[in-house]
Amino acid sequence: MPAPRVRLSVLCMALAGLLALGGCTTASFDRKAEREANLGKDLQALDKTTGEVLPDRPLAFQEVLEIALRNNLELKVAQYELEIASRERVAARLDMLPRLDAEAASTRRSEPEVKAVLGPDGRPSGASSVSEPRHSRTADLTLTWNVLDFMTAAIRSEQREMQQAQLEYRREKIRQRIALDVITAYWRAAAAEDALEYSYNVKRQMERQYERLTASMRDRSVSLLAGKEAQLKLIELSIAIQKLHGNLSTARLELVQLMGLKQATEIRLQRPDLRTVIAALPRPADLDIKKLEFAALRNHPVLFENDLQARLLQEDTRAAMVSLFPGLSLFAGRHYDDSTLLRTNTWNAIGAELSWNLFALPAKFQRLEARELAEQRGEVDRVLVTASVITQVHLGLLDYAIKADRFLLMDDSYKITQDIEGMTEVLRTAGQATDMQYTERLLENLATKLRRDEAVVELFAAHAKLHASVGLPPESWQGNLVQIGDAIYEGQPPTPPAIEKTEEHVATSAAGSGPVEVIPVPVVDEAPIVLAMAQLEPEPRPQQRTAASADDIAGDQLWDLQVGAFANVAASSAVLEQIRVLAIRMLDSRDATVRPVERDGRVLHQVRFHRLPKSQARGFCRDLRGKGVDCWVTRSERG
Repeated sequence: MPAPRVRLSVLCMALAGLLALGGCTTASFDRKAEREANLGKDLQALDKTTGEVLPDRPLAFQEVLEIALRNNLELKVAQYELEIASRERVAARLDMLPRLDAEAASTRRSEPEVKAVLGPDGRPSGASSVSEPRHSRTADLTLTWNVLDFMTAAIRSEQREMQQAQLEYRREKIRQRIALDVITAYWRAAAAEDALEYSYNVKRQMERQYERLTASMRDRSVSLLAGKEAQLKLIELSIAIQKLHGNLSTARLELVQLMGLKQATEIRLQRPDLRTVIAALPRPADLDIKKLEFAALRNHPVLFENDLQARLLQEDTRAAMVSLFPGLSLFAGRHYDDSTLLRTNTWNAIGAELSWNLFALPAKFQRLEARELAEQRGEVDRVLVTASVITQVHLGLLDYAIKADRFLLMDDSYKITQDIEGMTEVLRTAGQATDMQYTERLLENLATKLRRDEAVVELFAAHAKLHASVGLPPESWQGNLVQIGDAIYEGQPPTPPAIEKTEEHVATSAAGSGPVEVIPVPVVDEAPIVLAMAQLEPEPRPQQRTAASADDIAGDQLWDLQVGAFANVAASSAVLEQIRVLAIRMLDSRDATVRPVERDGRVLHQVRFHRLPKSQARGFCRDLRGKGVDCWVTRSERG
């Protein structure tokens, strides 16, 4: 007997060696090589997923948002989760089918089992019998339906469907969050770019003043202290410009990531006039909090997700209750056995089986009670989420109102600093103010502008958050929330606003064949930036009265920008359309006036932008001349 034991020990050692080899191979793989391989795959995937070609023109906000919602990698992950959940839902439905087992076997014995046949006296009679043949083949086809498993599978199928719907609402929340990030990054980039242009303009003026100051220092007509102070101001301005560069780069990188593009992608953004965009925002006083609550409680995705979660807990309770019943299996089968000892080799079978694990009942009762408590907790949680949504709506409206008031104050402050800058320039020209005083006014104006631009970004973000708190999709955020709330309150679904043509599209269409139809521009008076639907007060605001009184004290320090005087009114409309297409920042053609004046017996239609600080009017004129539009600056007429 030693030989079999030796063979058995060798077999055990070989098996142990194979197991050990497999374990070492799994634990000692080359992690660095694996990282390099995965890195190559990831970079190739990024090239495919972030390879969208952008149009060769500045992108409007709506285009940036559409690209982000289409290409964002986080949204793509959420889409994969939805597809996986869809497959799981189909698989759960297929689990409801009865069980169909197909079995086949072929058996061969080494030696037939032989038994002696005993006679009546208990002694062997010399005959023998075979219990089974040496070689046998069998086949079975059995259909089994377990009632308990079917009911459980039906419950799981409904739960999978609810979980897929939950993922859809979670994806909508991700879209809202991405849209909020896009809005913030877009307007931060636009504000930083605009502030950079203004800062460089201020820096050029300060450098010219510093050169004059340096010349005065050589003549000893100005002290060294004044020169050092001017130099310090220039350094502070340079630091501010570097910070603006950083803000612009950061905002653009965030936009590129949100849009699902390569980090090296260069994007250009349209910078719409702030007054146009802000004029589309509703006044906080016109927003009915009750209607906003009504819309939120019927549209917010988190409420739908919470409803589904409560239903899932109810289905868990049903599954726990079904598990208490005994298992009943119904089966039917077709069988085959080629044994020659059988009278028939093929037969059918049908029957039922009842099974019940009695020792498992106490644990199942405890699980049922736990599921019932979880269901009650789900009801309380649903009420909690409802209260949270209502609170979010109130906080969103409050934050929007605060940001709107802050913006209006910052905008009024910016206008006053512009007026003060213009007055100081007049006083400096008259010899009543120094270059240093004018420099300080320039820096104060820049600082006020930066604060105003920051308030603009916060206002747009608060407006978007208010839409999100109501549960509206990002496609509807450009619409008027007052009208959307009224429509939902009246039972109509919210519709996304129509996307207006961008200025680039207008320029493209104007470049086509045929004459361009010129639309006359109405004569309008200059008005402050206000929110949409705001009823202008008959009395001017205190800030406006303050600016007017300062105007009376300083004299004619405000200037007009004239872009032509034409005998034909159509020509004045055409030049305003040309200015509108050029899209010069903070110069809106709708703020111009077309006024008939008499010159040498002829009536000319004079086109002007009124009451601008001298530096700003000259800057606009310089930009217009650089783009082929003739203009000049003249003092504003009193009254």
